[in-house]
Parts: sequence; C-alpha cells; structure tokens
Amino acid sequence: MPHIKGKTVIQDRFVHLLVVLLSLFVLYPFFRATETAIPIVPLVFLISIVLILRALRLHKTRFKIYIAIAALAYLADVLFALEKIFYLREFFSLVTALIYAIFLVMAIIEITKKLFSVRKVSTDTIVGGICVYILLGFLWALFYYLIYCFDKGAFSLQAHSINPNLFYFSFTTLTTTGFGDIVPLDKMAMVLASLEAVVGQMYLAVLIARLVGLHVINQMERDIKKS
Repeated sequence: MPHIKGKTVIQDRFVHLLVVLLSLFVLYPFFRATETAIPIVPLVFLISIVLILRALRLHKTRFKIYIAIAALAYLADVLFALEKIFYLREFFSLVTALIYAIFLVMAIIEITKKLFSVRKVSTDTIVGGICVYILLGFLWALFYYLIYCFDKGAFSLQAHSINPNLFYFSFTTLTTTGFGDIVPLDKMAMVLASLEAVVGQMYLAVLIARLVGLHVINQMERDIKKS
C-alpha cells in the first residue's frame, strides 16, 4: 500500500465509493418512490462513507461519532419507510434528512481536508475528488428538502408534478445546467441555489484542477526518473 506523509492509505477506496455513489445516483429517484421499501441503498451508502473515513485513519473518538450518526440516520430512514401515520412519517422524514445532512457535511469536510493535504496524487485520489463533488449534490438536495418540509411553496413547478424532484434540481444547479422546470421561490432556497452553483464551479476550478495538476507533475517526475 502507498504511503503519504507517513500515513497508510488503502488503495481504491475512492473507486469503490464512486461505484456506490453512481449506483445511488441512478437508483435514488426510483428508490424514494417506493414508500414501503427498507432503505438498503442508504445503508450501503453510509457504510461506504464510513469505510472511507476509516481508511483515512480518523481518531477513534471521531470515528465512533461518525458511526453513531450513520446508525441514527439509517434508523430514522427505516422508521420513515415503515411508519404509516402521516404526521409521524413527516417527522421521521425531517429527522432523517437532518441527520443525513449533518453526516454528509462532516464526511465532505474530512475527505476534502485529506485531499488538500496530499502531495503525491494517484488516480484514486482524483476519483476521491469526484466523489466529494457528487456528495455535494446529495447534500444540497437535503438542504432543499429541509426547506420544502417547512414551506411547501418554496419551489415553483413548471412540469405537471405534485412534489418537486429536489435531487434532480440539486444536480442541475450544481452543474449550472438549470433547465428551469423547478424554480426556487423561497429566499433561503434562492440563496442556497446560488451558493450551490458557485461552490460547484469553484470546486472544479480549484480542487479538481489542483489534483489533476499534481497528478500530471507526479507522472512527469516518475517519467524523468525512469529515463
């Protein structure tokens, strides 16, 4: 296994995470549409995040905190899926989104700190940067959902739909595609949408560009040593 600044990093962890995230990216809209399903996909997602944090050698206390938050998030998701009483479903839905948001914020910070600290960049490290970008889309979808829980009129729907697809809206905003079929009306939703677009572009321009640049430099150094 490679060593970076005296720390051992497990190979291909970010590749495995990317596979899980892409699977969630495809399955999430269909999975959420199945109200009675036990949330197995979010469980796989949370376990994968925890494995990444473990690979990054967190302090035991901090790692236990992440484990506890992950378990609470999954438990709330199970209760949301199984609860038949409407107002309790609304409550568990809100709690689930809030816990997931807290967990993702902490996970994104930890992974980003590690990515910024490396000097020798592998392909797996670049994949880690891509994973964080996708996680940002998930995080903002949760932010939008929390707003929607308190204000059902926070978003205007151009298409014939009862509930806005905030997962879809988050990623079209993150990539600055902006089809215009979902429009934020709430002031906080507007601020978050603008912030997400800025963060998405700045992230690609700063962190991903930095990782790719370091990877190219490292490759050139290896080629020089071989010649």
